[in-house]
Amino acid sequence: MRLYGRGEKRISMVIAAYLLDTEGRRATEQVVTENVSPRGARVFTKCRWQSGERLRIAGFANQFRVGACVVYCQPGPSGGFFIGLEFRERCADWWKDSVPCKTVPSFGRGSDSPSSAP
Repeated sequence: MRLYGRGEKRISMVIAAYLLDTEGRRATEQVVTENVSPRGARVFTKCRWQSGERLRIAGFANQFRVGACVVYCQPGPSGGFFIGLEFRERCADWWKDSVPCKTVPSFGRGSDSPSSAP
């Protein structure tokens, strides 16, 4: 994990996916990404996750499935959370065959806006 910024720029892209808890404590959840890169993603979720927790993120049509580690969890709109995921392996262009969301969520633009998040 880099301590002084990202090595690769993230691309703003809303993709439908599933979060799977590898330890079986949570049910599989349908989520959407806010931005993506070959090394990770920022995801909107209904559940609070702890830094360091491990999970898997998978595409709706099984076009990708990768292990990830939660880097941060920030409060989001409507009682949800934004989590930063760092993939355990580099996944170049994993989003290209992904299912885009037909409805783009607002992510609570304003005080909860991801662009205003640290």
